[in-house]
Amino acid sequence: MELSIVVPVYNSSSILSELCSQLVDALSDIDIEIILVDDGSQDSSWRVIKQLAEQIESVQGFRLTRNFGQDNAIMAGLNHSSGFMWLLWTMIYNIRLMIFWHFLIM
Repeated sequence: MELSIVVPVYNSSSILSELCSQLVDALSDIDIEIILVDDGSQDSSWRVIKQLAEQIESVQGFRLTRNFGQDNAIMAGLNHSSGFMWLLWTMIYNIRLMIFWHFLIM
């Protein structure tokens, strides 16, 4: 695995499909895994994550038992990652797809 993309998810069901689609398309030349971590969402985010994991081979989903906060959701995703490089993707207030990202090289 070349790249693990960790996405903490909180009440973001409406944009998850588009996010995954854009990531898969943009990074089609790279061996990736997309790790979606539901951080206690109150909407249908977990249902959407499960559907995406079934439809897209590179998507994995994890669900925290309650809202532990963005940092803990990121750490949970990193603990399940297998990529040589990490891309951390955060969504602010679940209304924009790509707000802010950090690229970390191990």
